[in-house]
Amino acid sequence: MKRREGCFHEPGSAYTVITENYDPAYGFEFWESTTMPDIYRLDLDIDHQMLRIARMWQ
Repeated sequence: MKRREGCFHEPGSAYTVITENYDPAYGFEFWESTTMPDIYRLDLDIDHQMLRIARMWQ
């Protein structure tokens, strides 16, 4: 399976909107749970379907 990988650091509101575009479960509650700054890795398949999201910043 081919996939695309990316890592992003954006203000909480921006990456919540980006992530919610791929999975509606990442909405307001996700945004509330973030600590800023945060860095997330978003893995997409070749059809731009989200495979996983992982928090990279500890």
